[in-house]
Amino acid sequence: MYEGLIDFLYKRNVKSEGSTLDNANIHQILVLLENGSLNEVVRGTLSEMNKIKDLFLIVIRSVNMTETRDLVSSLIQFVSNLCYG
Repeated sequence: MYEGLIDFLYKRNVKSEGSTLDNANIHQILVLLENGSLNEVVRGTLSEMNKIKDLFLIVIRSVNMTETRDLVSSLIQFVSNLCYG
């Protein structure tokens, strides 16, 4: 499931110059990934995915930093979880 979310974001945004999803949808996906990454098995699987680095570009392109602090916070927490252990 979580790998599918990463694949969805990647396919949706890989050749895009700008945002293809609204902030609320990206935030919901990141919250799911963040929660899933608390599990050691899920975290290990996701941290090995090559597309994870592209997730940063997808989110950064889609955010207005002053309006989307929750989105940025979820991205940072998710990445932090992947680095744990």
